[in-house]
Amino acid sequence: MATTRDDLRLLIDDLPDAELDAARLALTRLTPMLKRHDLDTLAREQGVGPVVNFDDLLGDFWPEDETADEFIATVRRWRREGQNEAAK
Repeated sequence: MATTRDDLRLLIDDLPDAELDAARLALTRLTPMLKRHDLDTLAREQGVGPVVNFDDLLGDFWPEDETADEFIATVRRWRREGQNEAAK
């Protein structure tokens, strides 16, 4: 059974020579992301474990007097600002 990586290699081999090097470089960079892992393996690789205390998941980063709409608007603004910074 062919893997996604094998399928991509077949597609790359059919590209015109002018695009071949860029496509091979992109495939090389994508290869680690194409590996499939189960959740236990991912957790082990990332050094995380199960949550023991639910309260550890709760954040205390937003003032109680601000609405959910204000929160959403702020997150969207932060994301736009991040995209603008990344574009520079």
